[in-house]
Amino acid sequence: MENPNRQIVLKRSDMALDRSGFAPLRRGLPEKFLLQIARQQPFQVEPLREYLAQGNAAIVREVAQYVRKHGPLQHPRPSSGYEVAVKECTDARVAAIDLPLLLKYRMVHARTAGNVIRNGAMFKTLAKGGLAIVNGHRTCGACAAAHSLVNQEKPDINENILAILTTIPYYVRAMGDHAKRDRENAKVQAYYARRLLKFAGREDVYVYPSFYDWTSPEPLDWLRFQPAAAPANLLKRTARKMTRYAMAEGRDFSTQYAAFTMLYDTYRFGRVNDPRVGCGALLGNEMFCVSADFRSFDPASRPEPERISNTAMGSVMYAGYDPANGHFGHVAGVGGREGTHILGIMDVCAKTLHNVKRYLLENYPLIRDLTENGKRIMLMHYDRDTAKVTFLND
Repeated sequence: MENPNRQIVLKRSDMALDRSGFAPLRRGLPEKFLLQIARQQPFQVEPLREYLAQGNAAIVREVAQYVRKHGPLQHPRPSSGYEVAVKECTDARVAAIDLPLLLKYRMVHARTAGNVIRNGAMFKTLAKGGLAIVNGHRTCGACAAAHSLVNQEKPDINENILAILTTIPYYVRAMGDHAKRDRENAKVQAYYARRLLKFAGREDVYVYPSFYDWTSPEPLDWLRFQPAAAPANLLKRTARKMTRYAMAEGRDFSTQYAAFTMLYDTYRFGRVNDPRVGCGALLGNEMFCVSADFRSFDPASRPEPERISNTAMGSVMYAGYDPANGHFGHVAGVGGREGTHILGIMDVCAKTLHNVKRYLLENYPLIRDLTENGKRIMLMHYDRDTAKVTFLND
């Protein structure tokens, strides 16, 4: 059956948008920005800042209203246990978390290209009885790139990207049908997570594989068993709602697009810990999100030498900096032939933001060059009590 949302996309990318189908928090956003995203046109830094600031203002008002009614935000800690943990791909089209979901449940997520599992540390932070999910998605770029390596003895590819692709097992990489390959990868990554949890003594946690397919009337579905936990149904409803909102804004998911790449540490944000939400209830095909561990950059902790993991850096490089295709990056808007290579870094500590930026410029010449020595890097300070985002000057 033809997806009616696809018809909406084709009609609306070149005409005024009907705001009656918009997400309530996004109805006041300027149409010029929304059409630019729908048409998958690159942003420059200043207009992008303006757009994100207006979106964030709506979130700040919503959080303030919640605080007046319920009291200050209660920030979850890994030591106290999360209720929901989701591992998903960095793909800009996969956006199925919203503000009501984060306010209702103690939730944490991690985003790596290919939704690959290396050590499963996030799932160990779940409270007893918590819901653990590995969420795959349709036409995964990491799975497709992994498939392209099958017959290459010595692939010419960025070592960080290679670290991601080789985490996808060979039998999955070898599958020619992307529909089977993408689903099988979600299943096997969930299996990896379950095995890691077993050896960590957390056999009380079952990791469910799920799959996001925006062409389906039910975009989020379970690939193995149906979770009984209460958040599972809300996750499905949220995915359905956010996909509908994205189509109402004229988004075309047949091609991945992002206005910029975002690098952040989800554990440091407290309750509202998804930058897509904090920046204005952003929808699919808008922001390429990469989660990382910023503790080594925080002057208050610094438990080890400064480092961002291979999988996090591989995800960043894949979006806007990988030279393998001859034009730096694979995600339209931020990478590709007309890509602007804009990178956002978000954190609760200004010194940490500057330390991460310095680390990237010193250790990754391509990032330094393509961001014009950091001019295209946005430092975004996040206040976790109010959800306010402030852009810092260098």
